[in-house]
Amino acid sequence: MIEIRLIGHLKNLFKKDKITIDQDIINIDKLLTNISTNLTTKFSLDPANLLILVNNIEISALSSNKTKIKDGDIVTLIPTVHGG
Repeated sequence: MIEIRLIGHLKNLFKKDKITIDQDIINIDKLLTNISTNLTTKFSLDPANLLILVNNIEISALSSNKTKIKDGDIVTLIPTVHGG
């Protein structure tokens, strides 16, 4: 199971503060596509507007959007775009 923690306005968008998925090893790109399809509104999760952590490590220090995630990992999505 992979846990996705949602921060900021993403909590309101998904109407929860975390999502769990059961999948084999995937990468960040596939994960974002997967969870975007579960939204009732037309909204895509643009990695350019997110700070993404895998097990508390920012993905730019790993393999960016190709960072592989697996069972037991925790992915945190933090929006960088917000109102003033």
